[in-house]
Order: sequence, then structure tokens, then C-alpha cells
Amino acid sequence: MPVIAPRSLGDGVSVYDSPAPEFRLYRADLGAAEAALPGDGARVLLCIEGTVGLRATAGGVLKAGRGESCFLSAADGPVTASGPAVVFVAATGLSSGL
Repeated sequence: MPVIAPRSLGDGVSVYDSPAPEFRLYRADLGAAEAALPGDGARVLLCIEGTVGLRATAGGVLKAGRGESCFLSAADGPVTASGPAVVFVAATGLSSGL
């Protein structure tokens, strides 16, 4: 099985390009400042280091610590995240996000 190397998108965000256009995997190294979370639509986030704060445009706020995951609905719209934290984000389809 081939190993997929990450491709940097800048600002601490990398994407793992897979042969499946309906799936995207991102890694984000987040600082204290809020940044747009990569991906569009429904997403699953897994925090692997630190604590991430998530803010949806609808006003909801959620925190997830190391080893915790959460589901972000497409209805949440754009989501910003802050750390310090390292997260993986699994998203559907080709994304216009970071």
C-alpha cells in the first residue's frame, strides 16, 4: 500500500491527497489565534494534541481535548478553531477551504 505524504497548504495546515475525490484529510497545527478550519460541509475532527476551541458562525462554541473527536454538520457552516492544538479533519469532497 502506498504511503500518502502531506502537502502543505500554509498556515500550519496540510492535506493528504487521496485518490478518492469524495474524501479529504487535513492536519492543522493551531495556535492561539482563531483560524478557519479546513474543509467544507460535514466534517469529523480528532484532536491529537492540546485543546482546540471551535466556533461556528451560528454562535456555538465547543472545546475538544487530546483524544476527543466531534462531528461538524454541514449546517454549522464555516468553523474557526484555536489552540494550541493539533487536529486532523476528515471532510467530504473537494474543498475550497484552506
